[in-house]
Amino acid sequence: MMPDGKNIYSQIAAETRSEYGKKTIPTISFYVAECMEFPSLGNVYRCRNLEQAVKRYRNLPEELGCMGNGIGFTIKDDDSIYSGDFELVLGNRLDVDIINSIPYYRDNPLVQKAIEDIKRLMPEVKIIDSVQHERENPKERKLAR
Repeated sequence: MMPDGKNIYSQIAAETRSEYGKKTIPTISFYVAECMEFPSLGNVYRCRNLEQAVKRYRNLPEELGCMGNGIGFTIKDDDSIYSGDFELVLGNRLDVDIINSIPYYRDNPLVQKAIEDIKRLMPEVKIIDSVQHERENPKERKLAR
């Protein structure tokens, strides 16, 4: 006898609080890591919004600066392979070019809003964008001579 698919799905949907046919809405949250490259080497602080993350980042002890402190974002989207953590700010640098090189992040309004908000909340960050990368490209410098 074959299992009843509707009953099984109903049980799973009740456990995960999802409904058949309804897409989940992607969400974004933020975190501050004392070491962005190897988060297990320091503390990671989860934040519900970017303002909390910026405040936590600014309150990190100065002696931890050599560990590569940063702010990252976490996307939760059941329909995407890009669900998970990604770097937003590392060592007072916002690398917009790297973030936007991933089409999902480039086209995601939550990520783009986070980029704009970090520019507003942290005017001291150095913004790295594609124009700046082009100027720093050694081939471009040779051609300019």
